[in-house]
Amino acid sequence: MQLGIPRGTVYDALKPWEKLIGSPERLEAYRANKGDILTGLEMQLASLIPNKAKSGKATLGNVAYAIDKLNNIVRLEEGKSTQNILYADIDRHSQELRRELEGLGVKVEDVIEGEITVSSEDKGE
Repeated sequence: MQLGIPRGTVYDALKPWEKLIGSPERLEAYRANKGDILTGLEMQLASLIPNKAKSGKATLGNVAYAIDKLNNIVRLEEGKSTQNILYADIDRHSQELRRELEGLGVKVEDVIEGEITVSSEDKGE
C-alpha cells in the first residue's frame, strides 16, 4: 500500500483500460497507424449516408457530423490545417485593397508602418 490504496483496488480500477489499450506493442501499432485507422472509420461512416437503414437511429446529420470530426482529427494527425483557408482569396483581396489605397494616393508601405493618420476632414466631419 504505497499510496494508501490497496494494490488490488488500483488493479481493479485499471482492469477495464487493459482491454482497451492491450499491450504496449498494440498501443504503439495504433499510434503508428492512427491516421489510416481513422480514415478507414471515416470511410465506414460515409458508407452509411446512401444506405440510411444501416445507420440505425443515427440521423444523416449525426453521420455527417461524425465524418467532419473524424476528418479534422485525421488532418491534425497528418499535420494539415483543419480550416479551409483559400490563400488565393486572401491574395486577391490584398491586391484589391492595394489598388484602392493607391487610388486614394496612399502608399501601402505607409499603412503597414503606421504612418497614415486620419484627420477629421478625412472622416467627413
